Amino acid sequence: MQHLFVPYHISFMAKEIGFNEPCLFFYNDNQELSGICEIKIEYRYYNHVCTKACAAPLYQQLVDFFRINHKIEISVYYESIIGWWYSLNSMKNDAPLVPTDYRKDYYKSLNKALEEAFKLIKS
Repeated sequence: MQHLFVPYHISFMAKEIGFNEPCLFFYNDNQELSGICEIKIEYRYYNHVCTKACAAPLYQQLVDFFRINHKIEISVYYESIIGWWYSLNSMKNDAPLVPTDYRKDYYKSLNKALEEAFKLIKS
């Protein structure tokens, strides 16, 4: 089930831009999936307050977050000759936002797409 959650570094990027939607789990200080996540100021792993913790959203939660809040459509495609690739499009004018990048793995492609989406809204 761990493959359903974005990795820690992407979760941390989401935290930095204010993502605060309810999530099933959170990443503790050791960057491991932990406990049931509630939106609150501090995360606890057993009795320890986690200072580097952040919510662990599902991939689909972040894809929806970008589509709804920033009008960025994230898609991942597969072609047998070139492998996995992603696209980021503006829903405001249906224009591509970044050049396409090819990967050999679905999740590597999706992670790269999310990283590029974070760069777009930070700039």
